[in-house]
Amino acid sequence: MNRTEQKYHSLYREFNFERKGLFRLLRKTIGDQSVLYPGCSIHITPSFYFRKVLYIDKSQEAVSFFEDKITVASIIQREKEYPASSSFEFVQSNVAVQTLSIHQKFGLLVCLFAGNISSHVLPFIKSGGYVLTANEFSDLAYIQSLNLKLIGTIQANSKSEYKFYSSNDSPKPKPPSSKSKKSVTFKDTLTYYLFQLP
Repeated sequence: MNRTEQKYHSLYREFNFERKGLFRLLRKTIGDQSVLYPGCSIHITPSFYFRKVLYIDKSQEAVSFFEDKITVASIIQREKEYPASSSFEFVQSNVAVQTLSIHQKFGLLVCLFAGNISSHVLPFIKSGGYVLTANEFSDLAYIQSLNLKLIGTIQANSKSEYKFYSSNDSPKPKPPSSKSKKSVTFKDTLTYYLFQLP
């Protein structure tokens, strides 16, 4: 395991922070979509379930990670759950203050743990596309103010199994995520919201 993979392992895999179940369920719910993921850090789990992902982050850590394209591609190739080839790109940018030069539109916007950035990237989501956000550390309040269609919510149970709730039977939001006091393993208690653009 080289330095690049070790970094991913120590930040995500070791603590069960990849949230594979979330993205697996998302793929099952909305099908394969091109994905825009601003504020991604080095979280490449979306590429395990969606064939085309554009990652955006301002940190030097992310730049260093994605510069090792061979290792990143190797991780994705090993973990992906679809037969087709994968495609990913990385752009270093602070989307809150820099104008993105993107000449395409995406089917899914992932807004997680990146703060108030969705207003800067929503123009790059196609009509009928989707937005995934959460009730903590994200941009839920702004997205709700746009009166987009709420498709449903996703939560993990005590066994870390993710379940989709339609907008008619969505449960109440859970408390913020935390790590167990007896373990460093991540316990996902967030409520994820899936919206659809008109």
